[in-house]
Amino acid sequence: ASKAELAKDTCSTSLEESSQMMTDSFTLYPDKKTEQLTQRAFQYIDTTTDVILGLWSINEVTFSPYLMMQQTIETDIYRELKKSDKNVSDATADFYSKLYAANAITTVKWWLENREKSSYSFIAKAIIDCCVKGMNHLLIS
Repeated sequence: ASKAELAKDTCSTSLEESSQMMTDSFTLYPDKKTEQLTQRAFQYIDTTTDVILGLWSINEVTFSPYLMMQQTIETDIYRELKKSDKNVSDATADFYSKLYAANAITTVKWWLENREKSSYSFIAKAIIDCCVKGMNHLLIS
């Protein structure tokens, strides 16, 4: 019926699948499998580049696919944190999930703009390093 409705329907499939793959690759204790899942997420993102960039170009007051994807990742990470670590406070889980989601969506945006200059291995290791060496410190402190 409208451009916004079409975009919302498309978001619910394309962006949510990308978001889910980013969430699936999340773990507090990354290993070789984490790197493989992250690389697979970015391989998938490569196949949907035009759709993602097209949706992200929509930025209306009441509807932003870019923020929608970020919020989906945030919600999923919050849920995973609370499930995997019962001792993490709500405030810490909220802060970490927002930080992780902002980092993830910024990384996806950077990847879409610069993927010819980088490799799946590089981007996976960068995300893992950012989490392990940076953000996970917040949970331990």
